[in-house]
Amino acid sequence: MLLADLDGLCGAIQEAVIRIIERDMGYPATGEPHAEAGRLGRLILSQVEPGSTVLVCDGLKLEGFRGRHPAIVAATELVRGIDQFAANGDWPKYLPGSVRRTLSQRFAAVITDGTMVRLKVRDQAMDLRCEIGRGLFSRLSVPEPHVITGNLNEIDRSKKHFSVDTPARVQIEYGEAWEEKVDQHRWQRVTVKAEIDPVQPRKPAKNVREIRAAGLHEPNGVASEEKSVAESNLAAIEASSAFGSVSARLTEIRSLEADWDSYGAPRIGPEILDFAVEFAKTFLGMLIVRGVEPRAPFVVPTRTGGVQFEWDEGNRSLEVEILGPDRYLCFWMAGAEQGESESPRWEILRRILWFETGEPA
Repeated sequence: MLLADLDGLCGAIQEAVIRIIERDMGYPATGEPHAEAGRLGRLILSQVEPGSTVLVCDGLKLEGFRGRHPAIVAATELVRGIDQFAANGDWPKYLPGSVRRTLSQRFAAVITDGTMVRLKVRDQAMDLRCEIGRGLFSRLSVPEPHVITGNLNEIDRSKKHFSVDTPARVQIEYGEAWEEKVDQHRWQRVTVKAEIDPVQPRKPAKNVREIRAAGLHEPNGVASEEKSVAESNLAAIEASSAFGSVSARLTEIRSLEADWDSYGAPRIGPEILDFAVEFAKTFLGMLIVRGVEPRAPFVVPTRTGGVQFEWDEGNRSLEVEILGPDRYLCFWMAGAEQGESESPRWEILRRILWFETGEPA
């Protein structure tokens, strides 16, 4: 194996891990990775097994971090998801489409007839593995819809191609149904939705879905149509009884005036309530994409001006207080064990997943 190919494989795994963390935190896996996902997902090469091409990687130590390492959690989801895809052909909803695209692009130079990449993850009591050979790789490599924004200048009518300078030039194949739109927007900034081949991204994009004038605040460039877990599952989230219950309770809290508890408690600010709604969509979406029927937490205002979500079942309890936009105080209990701390978003979402599924946080 060439060193350049090895670099591509390692880079693919690293990017996939960061994108999975990004999605699990409720962010869309597009553009530059979210800074916190990048920090949590860093992998280090800890060992090369003698006489083999086996690379052993670990998550970079995170000072003060509690629970399973995010990079190992994401690697576990990656291996489990690829194994699921190999079995039934459906790309798991909890894995970003960008991960599929990254694996297709980076593994193309390595996976040929007779070669394969084997991924293995050890995490606590779990030992998971998957294999990506030529057959599975060909199923991974499918064109994906992208948003292409830039100047529409050149039109080649004989080949039915036009070019969008993003500033890198992207050629786009179009059919007769789009001729009028192409002519209408020539010499203008446009936004085009079309499919790009992940293995050969320089080939003309195909299957145009939209051509329109670009918005003032739409930057030039090429981006996937990846959405956050809440945006991509909004209909299912809003149709769930859990969201209906949470939304109704937050609406009630929004109507409370100052001194609602008769002891001088402040009115709950709209920025806290708006954030609580969006955060609820995120954790409900996280559960729905994993096939979990979410249960409605109890929602209460706090005397310090926050909103608290509470779950209780048997000898387990979980309380998440929204202190401010993206600030959380967490209390959890499981039998004789318990903990309380102001915690980052990743830890809070893993705690909710732990309570609903039993998966270690």
